[in-house]
Amino acid sequence: VLAAVLAGCGAGFAKGPEDSCGAVPFQILIGQPGAVAEALEFDRPKRVIPEGSAVTMDFLPERINFDLDAADRIARIYCG
Repeated sequence: VLAAVLAGCGAGFAKGPEDSCGAVPFQILIGQPGAVAEALEFDRPKRVIPEGSAVTMDFLPERINFDLDAADRIARIYCG
């Protein structure tokens, strides 16, 4: 089901400097369970960050980050 939802996500979204990792099409996943982000496979780095977790401050423009909230739902998706 997830693959079907995401199959058309890239249509109409250009990857620009502010979206160097391709995060824009995945914004539709905000509010979904964190397990959805965990299950995604990319050919670039990915980080799923539970609320309150310590993370490194290194910036990798090609890395996609999924911030989870206290309810273990995707709250933010961004590059870095």
